[in-house]
Amino acid sequence: MGDKGSVVALLSGGLNSATNVAVMLEDGYEVHALTIDYLVGRSKDLEMDAVERVALSLPIKSHHVIRLDLSEYDVNYTPLGFINLIMSMGLCYTGLVGADGLAIGLDVHSLYPEGKPAYMYQFSRLAKLVTGRDSFEVHAPLLAFNKAEVIRCGTKLGLDYSLTQTCFDRLEDLNCGICTACILRLNGFEGAGVIDPLTYVLTPNSRWDRCST
Repeated sequence: MGDKGSVVALLSGGLNSATNVAVMLEDGYEVHALTIDYLVGRSKDLEMDAVERVALSLPIKSHHVIRLDLSEYDVNYTPLGFINLIMSMGLCYTGLVGADGLAIGLDVHSLYPEGKPAYMYQFSRLAKLVTGRDSFEVHAPLLAFNKAEVIRCGTKLGLDYSLTQTCFDRLEDLNCGICTACILRLNGFEGAGVIDPLTYVLTPNSRWDRCST
């Protein structure tokens, strides 16, 4: 058990979720990582490879994968309310492992209501009600961070971002460089003054040239 107890941390293989786990470990929590694999057998496999790499690189207590087959639906771009489903499943899992809290890696760039402070406050109240424990905590350590600040934080903690996966349209080892996720990531690394270790089909300069034509 960590000095501050244990948490379930949602792990998707992206840079935010990896940073979230690293922060919770640094803060003295024992971490049970939980991954929701919701595109079983499809392009999500690349992300699941990243999940495994990140999980093996960090001193977590355990890692569990829940397979939720939504492969017949177009959910590459997370629909409204889907993050809430993942958070709710994470909350349920805390009861199975006896964790004292749930840790979520959303940052200030989140486009979804789940990433807003007001939503997180209400979810925290719900979590206390569901678990029956006033001491139960929902952690969102990156919620006030922009992407550059997330990357600076993870870099300071020694996180290897080459292990992570961000691109919506990745083909093998190449990231497209023009999807929303890639643009946020590239802008974040540029803002942080850190070199992104991933390889892109389009360089940042060619990306902007393409967008302006």
